[in-house]
Order: sequence, then C-alpha cells, then structure tokens
Amino acid sequence: MNILYYLKLKYYNNIFHLLHKKLIGKLIKKGKKIYAWKNYLELRILLKKKTKKDINLILLIALLNSLMKIKFIKKRFGSIKKDIPIILRFEKSINDALSLWLKNVIKKRGGINLKKLVLLICASYKFRGPIISQNYQLYKKAIVNRVLLNFIKK
Repeated sequence: MNILYYLKLKYYNNIFHLLHKKLIGKLIKKGKKIYAWKNYLELRILLKKKTKKDINLILLIALLNSLMKIKFIKKRFGSIKKDIPIILRFEKSINDALSLWLKNVIKKRGGINLKKLVLLICASYKFRGPIISQNYQLYKKAIVNRVLLNFIKK
C-alpha cells in the first residue's frame, strides 16, 4: 500500500497538523512569528535539497520514528527515589520528540542550526541517530523497572 494514502487519512492528517503547529510554536523566539516561518521554510528547502523526496512524508515518518512512548516519574519509596515508567499521551509524545529535536540542534547563543536539524531529521527518517538510541535506552530501562508499576496503584 502506498504511504501517501495514509497522509490522506484523518488520523495522519491530525498528526501532521500537530507537527506543524508544535514545530512552528517551538521555533518562535520572543514573539517573532515571521522569524519562525522563515526558519520553517528554510528547513523545508534544505530537506528538499538533501533528500529529493516529499518533505511532508519525511517529516511525518521522522516524527513517528522518534516518538517517545514511555516517560519516567520519580516516586519515593522510603528514603530511595525510584523511576517508574508511565505511558505518554500521543500529543505529549509529539511535543517531547520535537523538544528533543530542537535540544540537539540549538547553538550556544540560542539560535537554531538548521543544517544539523536536517541531518537529525534524515537520521530519524532512516531509523538511526541519537534520538532513536535514546528511545531504545529508555525502553530497556522501562523493561527493567516494570516491576515498580504495581506500586503506582497504591
């Protein structure tokens, strides 16, 4: 089945709308919406030059590959704090994935390195890169700590 077929479905259309809304919202610095749109359009141009494929499809697949499904909360048991895995809502996981994208590409003075962001998106598209490895480490940690899920109900 063609992947572009999924873009027309309502579920994936909502995901794509959330992606654009959150990404532009994260790019806004000090209320400068024009700056955010300029960076977003420049990101799309750089992605087109790098991959020569459909940009929307690349952004969507890279986002879906880099979603975090598990987050940890700290719970105190006596004098020891334990990390308890919890499952994230879908909107929250999209927000966290975009935060990780931007956290990895921010320059020292707060600017965004768009070339580095393009490389990170391409790596996530191919299911490689630092975000994918970090998600894998979180998944392994959640499997080790799954015994602690019984305590969260108490």
